[in-house]
Amino acid sequence: MNTPAFIQVVLPVIDYDSDSQEPSFGESIPLLSEKGDLSKAEIEKHVKFKRSRVLKELKQLLDDGIEMLGSGRGTRYRIK
Repeated sequence: MNTPAFIQVVLPVIDYDSDSQEPSFGESIPLLSEKGDLSKAEIEKHVKFKRSRVLKELKQLLDDGIEMLGSGRGTRYRIK
């Protein structure tokens, strides 16, 4: 009996460059305006993004008018 010595894996093609498919993170800005300051976990619940995406977006927003209060587990974010 002759069996192949490899496994073929076929993965889906995902177009990460398309802006139209990617949901907006802008929902967090009005949320911060309404609530004052929020933790990362509270923002994650509202925008329904994974932790890594929320961290990436928050880092970008720190230069654009969001400020970080505290550090570690108690870190909160608010509009400047």
